[in-house]
Amino acid sequence: MDYTLDKATAVTKVSDEVFSLVSDETYWNFTSAFGGWLSAGTLKALQSRADFRGEVFSLNFTFISAVTAKNITLYINLLQRRRTMDFWRVTARDDESDGKVLFTADIISGTRRESDLAYNAEMPAYKPLEQSIRLEPNPMAPRWIKLFDLYLGEGVPFKKNPSGRSILHIREADGRPLDAQAIVTFVDTPMPRTFFLEEGLRMASTLSMSTHIYACEAEIDSVGTDYLILVADCATVRHSLYNQECRVFRQDGLLLASSYQTAFFK
Repeated sequence: MDYTLDKATAVTKVSDEVFSLVSDETYWNFTSAFGGWLSAGTLKALQSRADFRGEVFSLNFTFISAVTAKNITLYINLLQRRRTMDFWRVTARDDESDGKVLFTADIISGTRRESDLAYNAEMPAYKPLEQSIRLEPNPMAPRWIKLFDLYLGEGVPFKKNPSGRSILHIREADGRPLDAQAIVTFVDTPMPRTFFLEEGLRMASTLSMSTHIYACEAEIDSVGTDYLILVADCATVRHSLYNQECRVFRQDGLLLASSYQTAFFK
């Protein structure tokens, strides 16, 4: 089956180190590209390199400019190759315009090792799906919201909540099974934390975002098309900046991934 995310992140190889990603406005926020889609497209390009190996451990993005380019050129450089880990640098440019840098990403991939030490943060209690609120497309929502099944199990947007925490049930609306591409997309779907800390609406833009995948491919594949639980929280809001922390749990409580981002708001 041709899933929406796969079609939207189809990359074209220009050379061994250069790939082209065509903007898909289905995955835009309002007037620019959704950061989760940019992350997924970048990961797709990296995995398309002939010398890519292993699994992705972490992705660290710096968003320099709002991405409205029709064609995004991704320059992928291998910075260092170790025995089991590789270190990559991706630079995204708008080469059809003035060649400006749109974003950069530092990515670590490699072979996961087994360990006799294991710890997993506890998943908080949350409302079951049938008691949660379905998030539907509306004029105030980003364009991509219709691509996901989203149910809000904690937190009331545009109200002053006791904290900045919200909990989501999430999966692909078209039944696409979970993989690393979907995870890096999902972690950018929670609403800005400012939506849960005061009455009214403040628009926000992400400056930097780090996503870390702790689960191996087998643990991710085991999710299939089931819902994940996304717990998003905020530690501080100050000087028109806020942080957003997100943890991605399998329904049995296994922590699959986490993310951390810094954003500014008006």
